[in-house]
Amino acid sequence: MKIICWNVHYDVNDKKYSHIMENECDILILLEVTYKSYDFLKSNWDYSLWYNDTLYENKSDYGIAIFSKKYKLDFTENFNRNLRYVIPLKVFDKEKFLFYLFSVWTKPIPINYSW
Repeated sequence: MKIICWNVHYDVNDKKYSHIMENECDILILLEVTYKSYDFLKSNWDYSLWYNDTLYENKSDYGIAIFSKKYKLDFTENFNRNLRYVIPLKVFDKEKFLFYLFSVWTKPIPINYSW
């Protein structure tokens, strides 16, 4: 199984999109992408999830996009937005649970979206 996690640093552009589409993987996690890019990219995948940091009352346009062509993805029952950048996921092969996957989006402290 190949899992790619990439902080695309301020969204997906044409060059990054080409790189994403050239690399075959089972699960793709993109950090720091806009919902608009997620919405565009999800048509290339069978399963997708979106997470945005809503603790800032949508002041952040960025989030985490998670995709797979083979594996169904879902947030765990213990998913807690107060943990903010640690996103626990369940991975399924069809309906059979396989494993837990944690997506972690590291950030500087304090967080300043104007940087």
